[in-house]
Amino acid sequence: MLFFGLRLEPRVWGDCSVTCGLGVQFRKFDCKQKISPEKEILLTQEECGTQEPALPRAQEICDMGSCAIDTWFFSKWDEICKGPCGYGTQTRRLHCSSEGDADGDDTYSCPKKEKPEEVPVLILE
Repeated sequence: MLFFGLRLEPRVWGDCSVTCGLGVQFRKFDCKQKISPEKEILLTQEECGTQEPALPRAQEICDMGSCAIDTWFFSKWDEICKGPCGYGTQTRRLHCSSEGDADGDDTYSCPKKEKPEEVPVLILE
């Protein structure tokens, strides 16, 4: 974005405010000002706020899945890719959210008939 010589660059979204259910996540923006064709400087929030536009802070609703107990759920995708360069897999683990197990590994309390057949695997090419 470019406004009156200022460029607003979004940062990555922060973590969700909850571990299950609906929550909120935020992100900030860096405010940069071009001072020559080849150079721009990073302004503080205060410096950027005194000029147009004011530095925005975005928020978004995030859905972390059901908070119900005795329910099957998948973890986030594993960021570690195993395999030869340029090819590999990413996986996510299957868990059971049970009242007595904080780690989600008590598979005995979740209904077996509702258990997904396979753990999702993402093939990277």
